[in-house]
Amino acid sequence: MCLTLYFDGQFWVGVFEEAAGDGLAVFRHVFGAEPRDAEVLAFVRALAVPALLAARDAPPPRIEAASPKRLAREAARAVNARGVGTRSQEALKAAHATDAAARAAHAREERDREAERRRAMAREKARKRHRGH
Repeated sequence: MCLTLYFDGQFWVGVFEEAAGDGLAVFRHVFGAEPRDAEVLAFVRALAVPALLAARDAPPPRIEAASPKRLAREAARAVNARGVGTRSQEALKAAHATDAAARAAHAREERDREAERRRAMAREKARKRHRGH
């Protein structure tokens, strides 16, 4: 039996594997916060071993045959849907988008102020022309 404990970016996950004869029994458990050694040991003794035994007795999952082109298209769709990058890159991208929106709003306000100033000048000039000055 093999236990792999890793952090997936949000939660701590444990993957239990056991090679049984011609097959492999796998059990995945999400721990949430970083577990202590005693918590992991208690979990293995209480829940993981019975779950692995049940997984070993279950029939193997059915794998459908699919064309390599279809699999490549589905993989490309999945990557394009989420995008490639780490959480820090995604955070930087979100911050960049927020800054760009703020700059655009500020530029729009400046353009509106300048247009209003020019309209006021044109009105004043027309008023002076009308009075004959």
